[in-house]
Amino acid sequence: MTSTPTLTALAAGYLVVRLREDDSPSLEIDDPRYHEVRVYSAAPRPQRTMDEVSAWLDGLKLASS
Repeated sequence: MTSTPTLTALAAGYLVVRLREDDSPSLEIDDPRYHEVRVYSAAPRPQRTMDEVSAWLDGLKLASS
């Protein structure tokens, strides 16, 4: 899997959350504005996923204060 679109978004200043479905490999991007969340198509947990994204965003807010 290519990480070019993700790197382009990061270079433009965007925050990027990647939902890694099932056993998709990590992009192994080391950037504080990038976060990966593993999700499973056979057992979706949308609230848990959104809670994890929200916690990550809260952590970014605290780090920038």
